[in-house]
Amino acid sequence: MFFKSKKEKATWKASDAGFHFYLDDEDIGHSTTNIFNGRDLLIYYPEKNTLYLLKNYSASLDGKTREAEIVKESENILWSRNGDNFYIIQDGKNIATEITQILVGEDVFMYHKSSKTTFLLKSFHKAENFELQKAEILSDSASVFWMGNDTGMLILMEGKNISTEIQWAQSANSIIAYYPPSNITFQMTDYYKNKDGKLRPGKILSNFETSFWAGNSKGFRIIEKGINITAETVNIQVDNSLLIYHEKTNTTYMLQDFFNKRDDKIHPAKVLSKTIEAYWMAKDGKLKLIYHGKILSKGVTTQVMGNDLAVMSAEHGIMFQIVGYKQHQDGKLRPVGG
Repeated sequence: MFFKSKKEKATWKASDAGFHFYLDDEDIGHSTTNIFNGRDLLIYYPEKNTLYLLKNYSASLDGKTREAEIVKESENILWSRNGDNFYIIQDGKNIATEITQILVGEDVFMYHKSSKTTFLLKSFHKAENFELQKAEILSDSASVFWMGNDTGMLILMEGKNISTEIQWAQSANSIIAYYPPSNITFQMTDYYKNKDGKLRPGKILSNFETSFWAGNSKGFRIIEKGINITAETVNIQVDNSLLIYHEKTNTTYMLQDFFNKRDDKIHPAKVLSKTIEAYWMAKDGKLKLIYHGKILSKGVTTQVMGNDLAVMSAEHGIMFQIVGYKQHQDGKLRPVGG
């Protein structure tokens, strides 16, 4: 954990009035910050981003000069235990009050929001009191972690257990999960291949989009807010894409480039509308009218009205107004009435 630098000499002396801290015989104590760790004092020198240990400081207030131990500059988060409490030291400050934590087995899982850092205090209760330890950094970007075993799953977001608050669906060997309070959708990649009790980062898919799909040669699945709604939908091919209609929510989706992406990978589903129920496309005078995800063909009569086309569906008792029918013979999908 510590080493003695060959490039500089770090020494200190202390009394009841305070301490002096020297680098190569220059007193820089006024340029440092400090924190107690049991009987020891930790000194942080920002200019060198280095932490120094004044061993047994509380019992060394006799004015004698002693050599400081230098904590490696690369150890950016350290910790020590004091019974069931702890110190978390970053850049010479105790950030323990800024931490969200949960016990995971013998380790303490921690998240520091301001630096977006997730780390572990390994074998916490086996550590000696006030013995400085290096935190195991899991990520400085991922906020979601998961682990699975034969009895279930544990999902942690920003240091909190959200396992019972999510909605989730299986997608191939993975899980797509949705956390309502944050409107976040994330993927637990290869969950069903990794139920071994190890922590792994989740992949955030979006914090605003909630609709996703995956497909293969056998079909597709569409997941809305962590719920597989595939069985509640109807679909129709539109060029290389797939138009999906979900009657329960009156939502129309487009799985863009579906027939070129049947690889079981997760893709965002484009929400075309939650209000429009009919779409049309025309080319060379041939009309394709889609209502609630199905092509209308039976009992349909048409009447040209200038540049527009009126389409009557006897089956549904609805008159559809196809605006700009004559000039839009390009095969592109358009909403009826738009």
